[in-house]
Amino acid sequence: MLEQQQTSGLAITRRLWTLSTPIIGINVLNVLMLAVDAALCGRLPGRDHTLAALGLSVQVVLLFMTAMLGLLVGTVALVSRAIGTVIAQLQIPLAYVLGFALELGELGVWLSFPIAIAVKASVNFIAYKREHWVVTGVRLA
Repeated sequence: MLEQQQTSGLAITRRLWTLSTPIIGINVLNVLMLAVDAALCGRLPGRDHTLAALGLSVQVVLLFMTAMLGLLVGTVALVSRAIGTVIAQLQIPLAYVLGFALELGELGVWLSFPIAIAVKASVNFIAYKREHWVVTGVRLA
């Protein structure tokens, strides 16, 4: 039992790093971009004013990055809750039917997990192919 918990803990840690690596990479690249900007501005004539303007613009960029990261975290939380709710609404009746009505017992309950996810993925794929996700009437310009 303890080995299983340690193994699942390692799997969760690996998965967490896999999911967070792109965001960490983006933040590292943003910092490097600002460092390269400072190095390039330091070589321009009148570098005192240029570096002062760059210092001010860095503060604005960091303010927007903080806002975007906050929106990202909030969006991820809302989307994961919405997906979890829809899957749970399908999974509970499915577990009951497979476990009790079809007399599969625990196997039926465990089978309800992947079946519910597969059904939800299929519905999302069909909606995607039919372009129900496209918002009409929005103009970008």
